[in-house]
Amino acid sequence: MSQNQLSPEQARQVVKTSLSKITSPTAQVLSATEKQQLSKALGQATPVKTISAAEAQNFISRPAQDAMRNNMSRLVRSNIRATRSSDQLSATTILNPNTSPNPQGTTGYESRAIPMASLTAMHRFGLGPAYGEDADINQAGGPVNWLRNQTTQPRDFGSDYRNTSQLLDVYESRHPMGGFNNTSWAVFWNAYTDEWGKFMRDAVTTRQPFALAWSMFWFNHFGTIHQMDRLNMPSAKKGLLGTGFMKDVIFPNMFGKFDDLVYASFNNAAMIFHLDGETFAPNPNQNYAREILELHTVGNNPSNYPAGMPVYTTQTIQELSYIISGRIAALTPFMDGGVSYPRGTVRISRASHMHPGNARSATSFNYLNRGYDLTPFLPYTLAEYPLDAHFIQWHVADQQQRVIRMIANHPACARHIVKKIVKYFVSDQLDWGTMTTLTNHLVGVWNNTGGDLGAVARALVGYDNLLALNNNYLFHKFKNPQRWVIAALRSSNLFPRITGNTPVVLNDTQRNLLQTAIFEYLQKLNMRLGYAPDVRGYSQSNADWKTDSGMLQRIMIATEIGALIQGQESARSFYNRTVNTLRLQLSRSASILTWNANQHAALLMSEEFLRG
Repeated sequence: MSQNQLSPEQARQVVKTSLSKITSPTAQVLSATEKQQLSKALGQATPVKTISAAEAQNFISRPAQDAMRNNMSRLVRSNIRATRSSDQLSATTILNPNTSPNPQGTTGYESRAIPMASLTAMHRFGLGPAYGEDADINQAGGPVNWLRNQTTQPRDFGSDYRNTSQLLDVYESRHPMGGFNNTSWAVFWNAYTDEWGKFMRDAVTTRQPFALAWSMFWFNHFGTIHQMDRLNMPSAKKGLLGTGFMKDVIFPNMFGKFDDLVYASFNNAAMIFHLDGETFAPNPNQNYAREILELHTVGNNPSNYPAGMPVYTTQTIQELSYIISGRIAALTPFMDGGVSYPRGTVRISRASHMHPGNARSATSFNYLNRGYDLTPFLPYTLAEYPLDAHFIQWHVADQQQRVIRMIANHPACARHIVKKIVKYFVSDQLDWGTMTTLTNHLVGVWNNTGGDLGAVARALVGYDNLLALNNNYLFHKFKNPQRWVIAALRSSNLFPRITGNTPVVLNDTQRNLLQTAIFEYLQKLNMRLGYAPDVRGYSQSNADWKTDSGMLQRIMIATEIGALIQGQESARSFYNRTVNTLRLQLSRSASILTWNANQHAALLMSEEFLRG
């Protein structure tokens, strides 16, 4: 570290102190020395590539922008409070076309706003208010119908993603290129960026944003880690398969039965590689067995279990690891019984499940010289496998499927999963009574439908007051970085909306902006697509995303995107179709429209846009 550089701790402290001053109620102006230190700290943090540290510092501290300094922090950081009548009168005055600035731009929303319930549906359950999306809501007969219809309609996203087998074809193409080297890595990286570019394209163009947000929840639930920034073969094998996992596992099953979804993940190569699922007796790896129980299905919180029902134990994990051992993901296509199976097919290894001597035994053979017992957690025991040595793999596969489905239908799954759904789409900060009432309602739907995820989704979006003005629910959920960046781009009107089920064709500028979002914006905000910090997936806690450094990065990103929106849509139009009817319920209603600059960026950073 050079003498002029700040240490990482010093840089963090400079940013924290500067942000605290700028966003205080008194909106203090930074001194020349403080500006110099902040600029140095931001420079070491490598801000997003299209805005310099000096520009970012100038944006948030320019003395001429008194209104922005005084209001931005309150929009971002303050608690929501009831609107005083004087604020409403002020908002009415500001919204009067005769007294407000009216830049040139689109005119569809210049003098009309979207109803609050529709706007809440777009923010909370969708991926941000796309231009013209209110027309889709009206055509569906209202926001609840619009959301519910997305659980049963044919998907308008994901059709051109490569499946798991095709992505493993890319991985195996390294052999004629001389193995793992710079050339093969470039091929892997191009495939990875292409697939996640398709996902981001779909996120900003789909007419089914709730369905796509629902798929994002499940991808995070299974916590599939992809590490394409680590230049080694295991990372490449995992890193390539993220969108394939979505296409093969999540999309076909996310509105079906929960046990089908869990079993599909169990039989996918991405999960096999992700959680060391290729494991063999007599000492099988217990990692995947543990995560099936702790993360994917029942959880380890006793409060999720019906009274008197035992929680799984370490012994349960050990037993389950034996039961699910012997599975491999074939990296070579193969034939079996006259049937052709593609690369990536998960099957039972013949060598791992064989009678001694590969012949019929005179007496029953306890596989691996042991039986299986999941009691008292599950009523499952198996003393022996059948005698037929040739078909032992079939029997093993049948028993594995039986056990996985039994676990996925365990009563504790409902409450464990429903709590996560509520935290993702509603809030992790609900009071105990509100959280319990909502959770109990969705758990009842789950139990009455046998774990029908589509029924749970429809019950969620139709629950009383979730789309209405209700202080128990309104604005409790702070958008995580992925959903905020997508919402900002989706709201920008910079991308066409899909028609039918044919993927939108983007121009080079649009594709470059999405690549910037994936590999610059989300990386700076520590929530990259296709990555996860550990097997639990990304945090669903507001506190983990609403940090000083995170908010500063959002301001910088909002400045970039806001400048692009400003070039084609007035602040009034953007305001009316993104936050108007939500903001009228709050203080400082439309003060942003009185500013001389940075209106679009400020709206992207407003409390209403940041929260779902």
